[in-house]
Amino acid sequence: MFADNHTKRQNWILTELLMIIIALLIFDVWHDLNHGVSATHLYLEFICGFMGLAAIFIIWHQRIVPLEGALRTTEGKRLALEQQLDEFRRSIAPFAANIRHEVVRQFSVWNLTAAEKETAFLLLKGLSLKDIAVVRNVSEKTVKQHNLTIYQKSGLAGRAELSAFFLQDLLTIPETDGSTKSVS
Repeated sequence: MFADNHTKRQNWILTELLMIIIALLIFDVWHDLNHGVSATHLYLEFICGFMGLAAIFIIWHQRIVPLEGALRTTEGKRLALEQQLDEFRRSIAPFAANIRHEVVRQFSVWNLTAAEKETAFLLLKGLSLKDIAVVRNVSEKTVKQHNLTIYQKSGLAGRAELSAFFLQDLLTIPETDGSTKSVS
């Protein structure tokens, strides 16, 4: 991303410099016309101006236009992924409330406090400890302590086991014959 922005910035700078050179060249031609400079000199300046315009055209069509096309493609993919996510969320909506209820029930079985439950939910959603601290408006140290307490109370070794605890029975591996198998 940085390289693309850097390249785009370089292209804009180069284009702007060429436009300034062309503007100065136009001023010089106007000045030369008023002071009776030879036709050969004027032809050379017109050729230089034309070459500057050609360079701007090349920059736009070989560098900037493809970048804009890539940006449109990326934006199209992002919108398609958002649509897929919305469809997925709609399809699981009838089940999500029941799953959420069971997760809360299990958190209660583990005797998690309200703050620990909130932290555990955010861990399950995939947020980093730093991001959880920002969302919960607490220090990262507090989140780390909740994190350790959650694993101690649940008897789980870490985030992967916490996620697996809730997902292992929901997600099965499809067999080639159409049946499914569970992995313990």
